[in-house]
Amino acid sequence: MITFPTTVEAVVAHNGETVADLDATMMELLDYCVSVFNGAFYAGTKGEAPANIIKDAAEDYAQMGLQQDFEDPKIKCFYASLQRVYDEAWKQGAAKANRNGVRA
Repeated sequence: MITFPTTVEAVVAHNGETVADLDATMMELLDYCVSVFNGAFYAGTKGEAPANIIKDAAEDYAQMGLQQDFEDPKIKCFYASLQRVYDEAWKQGAAKANRNGVRA
């Protein structure tokens, strides 16, 4: 598992690729995801509640009238994957807070 906070390069390397293997769109998406994951880590260090990415995404899709798109298995899998990594980042942040005597 990746240690947080992290970088795009570390995420890419964890998956056995290099940044040079990715196109600009993928790099932009990964950059955004890494910022979300690092935000989760810092939320954990502050004792803030973790986000429910899947629930939030479902609500966003519904708000845009795109509920049927959210039901696509590939979309659901994408958000489930984001949630798993987000949860791990948050847990690492909470563990760091506990080691530092902050109640998370």
